[in-house]
Amino acid sequence: MLQPEEFGSGVAPGQAVHVLRELGFKVVKIAEDWTPEEVAALVADYFDMLQKELLAVYFSKIEHRSRLKPPLQGRSDGSIEFKHQNISAVLVQRELPYIDG
Repeated sequence: MLQPEEFGSGVAPGQAVHVLRELGFKVVKIAEDWTPEEVAALVADYFDMLQKELLAVYFSKIEHRSRLKPPLQGRSDGSIEFKHQNISAVLVQRELPYIDG
């Protein structure tokens, strides 16, 4: 299983922030870094949804985001979804199952 510390901000060579900076873009930090507790909660939620999807059990991403918001210190729906997409990207790179859509 992937661990929270395996997810980063994309500043390493080849990752999005690094590539954008190399292309001359100015990348500005607009929010506080995610705490280890926030990342752990988000990763656990992602894998709960993935398990349901693989077992063909209905789930609602909106309901999952709503339940996640309190422990995520008021993170926006967009930031939660973006973080979920980051997890999917890591899984795709490792040729592992990921949440469709």
